[in-house]
Amino acid sequence: MHSHHNREYPMSRFEHLDLEALQQQMQATAEEHAEIERLLQQKLKEAKGDFVRSLRAQITEQGYDVVDIANQLLGRKRGSVAPISGSYYVDPDDPSNTYKRGPLPRWLKEKMLAAGLDPESKQQRDDYKADHLTFVSA
Repeated sequence: MHSHHNREYPMSRFEHLDLEALQQQMQATAEEHAEIERLLQQKLKEAKGDFVRSLRAQITEQGYDVVDIANQLLGRKRGSVAPISGSYYVDPDDPSNTYKRGPLPRWLKEKMLAAGLDPESKQQRDDYKADHLTFVSA
């Protein structure tokens, strides 16, 4: 009954090794495995980079905004991230005050300072925009 098992499992190429040789083999295999793993990660990263670049090019060639498409892919609601090109913020107290991106306009700095906030702090700027300004989507 047990005779068939030798046919299924041919003798391993490591079978003849003694304990020390097996330990060395194990070490060598582990190092090889680590190297393969490292190269695999690197190749995956490169492949992903290539994919992203070609995707970006396709989006731009079609005349779309990359951030807008990215948000749609992620199912993000309009305005939940940085304003996409064409979107902007409006001062609800004075609709002639608008802010798109880049350096803060004076009216926005003054309102933040008046509210006891630091216009230099990105976190406080983002909070202020979210809480006190009206977001107008492109």
